[in-house]
Amino acid sequence: MRSQRDNEDVLKVWILRYNILGFLVLAHFLVHRCRVLVNKLTYLLVSFLTAFKNRKQHIRNTWLCVVLQMTLLLPWFGGVLLWTTFFDIAMLPTFGFAFFTAGYLKPLRCWSVISPVEANPKE
Repeated sequence: MRSQRDNEDVLKVWILRYNILGFLVLAHFLVHRCRVLVNKLTYLLVSFLTAFKNRKQHIRNTWLCVVLQMTLLLPWFGGVLLWTTFFDIAMLPTFGFAFFTAGYLKPLRCWSVISPVEANPKE
């Protein structure tokens, strides 16, 4: 456990070195990523539950797939979950079942400095 003195030292370092703005930015990033993580975990849980509930998704020995995913493939799913949470990318279901892989990084769209009229003068 951390003592009161350690906590004060951490706050002094954050306030003196990174300023309070850096602390707030980091706190916002962590809170936002935790919310994304909770949303992704909910999505995983719902995907697993609907795989059992929906008759259309039922395949023979579905329970075996889920057991494999929760044992041997758990490091893969943990890595995919952390990767997609940190970079805020989509988790893609593979083979129509709750076997997830990471999507691709989405480019950020920025507004151009030129107005649309200047960009397309003939229109």
